Amino acid sequence: MFIKISRWVSIVVISALPLLLTSCAKKINISHMSYANKKAIPQGFPLGSSFVIESLDHENTMIEQDIAHKIELILQDKGYSIKESHLAQYCLLFNYRIQQTKRTEDVVTFVPGKVINSYRSAISNGNTKLYQDRIETPGKFVTVPEVHILFAKSIVIQIFNAQSYRQESAPRLIWQGSAQYCDENNDLRDVLNYLLITALRDIGIDTQKNVITTISSDDKEILQLHNQLFCD
Repeated sequence: MFIKISRWVSIVVISALPLLLTSCAKKINISHMSYANKKAIPQGFPLGSSFVIESLDHENTMIEQDIAHKIELILQDKGYSIKESHLAQYCLLFNYRIQQTKRTEDVVTFVPGKVINSYRSAISNGNTKLYQDRIETPGKFVTVPEVHILFAKSIVIQIFNAQSYRQESAPRLIWQGSAQYCDENNDLRDVLNYLLITALRDIGIDTQKNVITTISSDDKEILQLHNQLFCD
């Protein structure tokens, strides 16, 4: 009887595990938009198009190398190829930024009442007695300003015709995508994968407006990028 109960408990725990993992999934709202030059890419970028990936700042820092590698993996998953500068059809430039900002919001809080002690004396049978009176005033709800320090983390991606970018002093921009997320965490890498995947989700497309997308840690694209990085 004990063995049967144990097996039943094990089955219940294993069956509930996917629900527990799903409920623990990280979900964030990414703000993103993109612009496209319809004359240059009326149908977007055809599958098999080749790109060279470069940082706008060309500092070759570790974070820039990390971003470039992740962009490469995302583009390859979408059916594009990565080539050297002199062989690529398009030049993709990226930039990242973290900006500190403040947000003030009114918060309703309860202020406890005050306790007031008063003393009085009275004479009884020739003796003076001291009495203490304790008065407690009622509390109240008040609205107070609360300041939050926020960090806006953003990725901007620009794509040029590679030949134009190499030969012209003012090359023509044919596509730009950006993604931004703001919270109280100043760590860009904590949301970097989310930003890159969202910024490149509409590559070659003009969204016509700012879009808010909810992306989860168990989304297919997030898991695929994580697995590729883990296997490298």
